[in-house]
Amino acid sequence: MRQLVKLQSHSWRQSGSIMLWRYVENRRNFPGWNFTANVEGCASLIALLDAFTKDDIPVSRTLTITAPTPAALANVNNRSAASVAPVKLRMSFSAVLSKWAFSESIDPAEFSIGAEWLPLFRQAIADIHAGKDDYSIGPSGSSMLWVWRQPAA
Repeated sequence: MRQLVKLQSHSWRQSGSIMLWRYVENRRNFPGWNFTANVEGCASLIALLDAFTKDDIPVSRTLTITAPTPAALANVNNRSAASVAPVKLRMSFSAVLSKWAFSESIDPAEFSIGAEWLPLFRQAIADIHAGKDDYSIGPSGSSMLWVWRQPAA
């Protein structure tokens, strides 16, 4: 008889605020996606990445995204460039070790990450919590992820 294994990622629950957006104007300044989260959101995302690592199989979770606040957009300082934000993000852990891919769609947005990128993404999330920002990770172009500190409320 086959034994069912309880996946760590299936018991994960999101907490906190996670903001994700991309610009539809003036994209040459910040191509790809922009990301920030509050303290609880950072801890929640780190817990999800740790669960992906423990599960060690392709799995996905859907996250609720908070629209970027005017303060978050001002932090980036991309002038008055229009932006779009998804309501949901489907984050997938890929069997392809080097996978890093964001969809162009926002309904929902989709992000697939392989094991090689997990430590860098985890560090980027920790950097937000530590107030380090204004850099990108991931391949250049539309799959870049810009990391921004959470603006004061």
